[in-house]
Amino acid sequence: MGGHEAHHSSEELQYLLDQGKESGALETNEHELIKNVFDFNDRVVKNIMVPRTKISGIELNTPHKEVLDIIIREGYSRIPVYDETIDKIVGIVHAKDILPLLAENKECVLRDIIRKPYFIPETKKINDLLSELQLKRIQIAIVLDEFGGTAGMVTAEDIVEELVGDIQDEYDEEKPIVEKVSANEFIIDATASIYDVNEYLPHDLPEDGDYDTVAGLVSEIFGKIPDVGEASDFNGYVITILKKADQNVESVKLELVINSEDAVDIH
Repeated sequence: MGGHEAHHSSEELQYLLDQGKESGALETNEHELIKNVFDFNDRVVKNIMVPRTKISGIELNTPHKEVLDIIIREGYSRIPVYDETIDKIVGIVHAKDILPLLAENKECVLRDIIRKPYFIPETKKINDLLSELQLKRIQIAIVLDEFGGTAGMVTAEDIVEELVGDIQDEYDEEKPIVEKVSANEFIIDATASIYDVNEYLPHDLPEDGDYDTVAGLVSEIFGKIPDVGEASDFNGYVITILKKADQNVESVKLELVINSEDAVDIH
């Protein structure tokens, strides 16, 4: 029997997917799941990792009484352990390993119970990492930058969320990365990736620079780490700094001032 096989580019499939959503043939959640599958193979851990500034870690020589307080306060079952600096992560402590010792008031020496960390580069594909985590039966990987310093960390849950959306557990605080104040005004979590933020904006912020997060883009726009209240025109938006902690921009406001077809890219 003769026949023809249809071959479509990823762009064509994306167009068909968007048309299916607009026509009502696909529900929003179905559309998002299929879109996530399309994107999954192209994404790297740098796009989804928890950045180093947000890593909750325990210093290797922390007194055992303080260790329990940290575990309870942070609410994670696995926490990185570092030696003096977060750039020197030496292991991962599991709550299930430490809690019995503390419950029996036994001395807890982190060095004796931490598990070997699994290090990966920022450029590793997330589909490859998921396979490795499953094979090695581990849940967390430490991401290294090109100089061998800690860039961030990523968990199996982070990867799964890329496919099926956020997984809320008892410790997750559900906070949107983009809050739509009005049709033209948005409050943005600056620590979020530009890729994720663009899902909610009327036109995209550029993704092809030497940055991954909105905070990184902001630093490039201003040429420095801007202060709260500073503002700049950029690509059809007015960007205003709303919140900053130490030298990290945490929240910005985007106000659309021109139509998306009038926007231009800086790159």
